[in-house]
Amino acid sequence: MSAFSVEQNGPIAVVTLDRPPINSMVRETYIELHEVFSQLGERGGARVAVLRARGRFFCPGNDVSEFQGLISPEQAAAYAQLVSDGIGAVYHCKLPVVAAVHSHAMGAGMAMAACADVIVAADETLFGIPEIKVGVVGASAFLALMVPEKVARYLALSGGSIGAHQVQQYGGVHSVVPADQVFDEAMAVATELCKRPPTALRYFKEAMNINQDARLAERYAREAEYTRQFVGSAEWNEAVNAFLQKREPHYGAPGSDADQESH
Repeated sequence: MSAFSVEQNGPIAVVTLDRPPINSMVRETYIELHEVFSQLGERGGARVAVLRARGRFFCPGNDVSEFQGLISPEQAAAYAQLVSDGIGAVYHCKLPVVAAVHSHAMGAGMAMAACADVIVAADETLFGIPEIKVGVVGASAFLALMVPEKVARYLALSGGSIGAHQVQQYGGVHSVVPADQVFDEAMAVATELCKRPPTALRYFKEAMNINQDARLAERYAREAEYTRQFVGSAEWNEAVNAFLQKREPHYGAPGSDADQESH
C-alpha cells in the first residue's frame, strides 16, 4: 500500500502522507518519497506542491524497530542514503513546496517540513530531532533551516522539541493557525504563489537553494557517517532497545571495550 498519494487541484499538486497508525517512515516510504517529489516537476499543469499528512501526526520520524535490523556500519550507511535521497527530493523538488504541518513533526518528519519552501503549522505542532535518544546522529542540518544554529544544537544534543509559535518567532514558520485551518491556509499560500510566472518560480527556487546551502546533503552525510561508526556499539543497542521497551536507558562509561570494538 502506498504511503503517499498525489492529487491535482488546479495548478496545485497535493501530496498526502497517509501511513497508519502514526505516519512513521520506513525504507519503502523513503523510496516512495523520492519518487513522488522527483516526478512532481514533470507533472503537467502543476506549478506548486502542498505536502500534508492525514491522521494523528504529521510524521513522528522513523519506525525505530527498523533500526534493530542495522547490525553493521555498511547497513547503516545504506539506510542513511535512502533517508537522504528521500528527504532531499523535497528540498530539490522543481516546484515550490508548501508544507501543511500538524501535531508532531519529528526527525524525518521535521526534515520533510524543513525542506519545504514555506511552512504552515497548526498551533499545537511540535518540531524536533529526538535522534540522539535512539543512537542516531543526523538531521540537525535540516533543523538549522528553521531555527538559529544554537537552538538547533540544543535540540540536537538534548533530543528535545520546540513549538510552532517559537519557530515562527525565529522565522522558520510562515504562519501558525488552528489545526482545522492548516490545509486551507497552505492552499491559500500555494494559490498566491501560482499567480507568479511558473518558470520564474522554478528558477527562483533553484537559485535560492544553491545560494542558501549547496552543502545540505553533504552535511547530512557527514552526520550519517558518525551513525555508521556508532551502529552495533553497546550504547547504540541500549538506546534502541530502551526506546522500544519504553524505559530509561542505562549507559556505561564512554569508550568502553564494547564500543571500541564496533569502530
